[in-house]
Amino acid sequence: MMEGGKVKRYRWRAKNRQGENFSGEMLALNNNEVAAFIQSNYGYVTEISPKVSWQCLGSSFWQRRKLTAQDKVNFFRQLATLVVSGIPLLRALELLKKKSDNYMGELCCGIEADLEKGLPLSGALAKRPRDFAQLTIHIVQAGETSGQLEGTLAHLADYYESEMKLRKFLRGACLYPCFILVMLLVMLVLFIFQVLPLILNLYQAMEVEFAPGEANFISLAVLLTEQWPWALVGGLGLGVLFYRNRALIGKACLHLPLIKKFYYTVLEARFCKILGIMLRSGVVLPLALEAAQKTLPQEQTAQTSQQVAGDILRGLSLSQALGRYRGFLGQTTMEFLAIGEESGQTVKMLLSAAQVAEEELHNRVKELKTLLEPVIMLSLALIVGGIIYTITSPLFKLVQNLPEY
Repeated sequence: MMEGGKVKRYRWRAKNRQGENFSGEMLALNNNEVAAFIQSNYGYVTEISPKVSWQCLGSSFWQRRKLTAQDKVNFFRQLATLVVSGIPLLRALELLKKKSDNYMGELCCGIEADLEKGLPLSGALAKRPRDFAQLTIHIVQAGETSGQLEGTLAHLADYYESEMKLRKFLRGACLYPCFILVMLLVMLVLFIFQVLPLILNLYQAMEVEFAPGEANFISLAVLLTEQWPWALVGGLGLGVLFYRNRALIGKACLHLPLIKKFYYTVLEARFCKILGIMLRSGVVLPLALEAAQKTLPQEQTAQTSQQVAGDILRGLSLSQALGRYRGFLGQTTMEFLAIGEESGQTVKMLLSAAQVAEEELHNRVKELKTLLEPVIMLSLALIVGGIIYTITSPLFKLVQNLPEY
């Protein structure tokens, strides 16, 4: 049985009974695991040593300490494929460990050790809350209880893949406005520190007088130019403040009407997907509903979830119980759910409703992006034009006041 610990990369040399030499590298918890691998595949151990190099130290320092969405997709997809093929779970984890990077290999090694100690897969994942959410653990546990673990793992891979695609789409939609804002900031900085001093020197030589609004803007620009170290420190401090309070800022932005609508569409699609996966895994409806509601904000669903579960236990159908609370799910989702219950295809219709909600979100975001592009360009033109007008208007006034000859 393997002992828990930190996985390392080992170099090994071996020799078989015919005297042939072999060498290689592998991830393992200790020398005994490497020796067992060599003896089972080659024969005799001649050398085992940990691999230590500057490259390994650098990769160890910079390596990820949390699984990304793509890592989770690969982990559950490959694990499901191996288990469906008839490979035991321990052997499947060992195969994943050998073909994974350092962090994923360490993770597989630790899970394998926990399984050998008698823990189920859900229990091994529960010991790693940084990489696997509580919802994922509940879904895996449901698959183990129902005897459909391989199917549950595949559904989890599909879920994380759809979540990853949705995040990429939303980030791509935000990329253009962010790019415009960054370019505007760069232009302002270059203008204040490179162009404005030349114009001010010209105005000073010509003894130009400024209007109150123009004087205030120029005084601020001059202050930033002269006190640029403090301005830089202030900007960095403001950035750190925003970063530390990004959760509160994000929560506040979710109350904006347009963003709030998009946000609730995302939550609705996620709710339907999780509920469908749980029901497909053989979980009874009240427990599946409880797990699915954990994907929604606690303050929004704490009381509603208990009421819906109580209504179902009293004999109401899922669509009837959810229909008593307006705003919990959209009208289209409720219609899909009612049709699924009538036809006996509740799971299929839940997943279809999630797909429809995501497609609706994609279309809305695309329409908003198309609308925002000219608005952003117009706003940018107004800002740049206003700055140019503020700086050059004294020159125009001076030219107009020149005497005619």
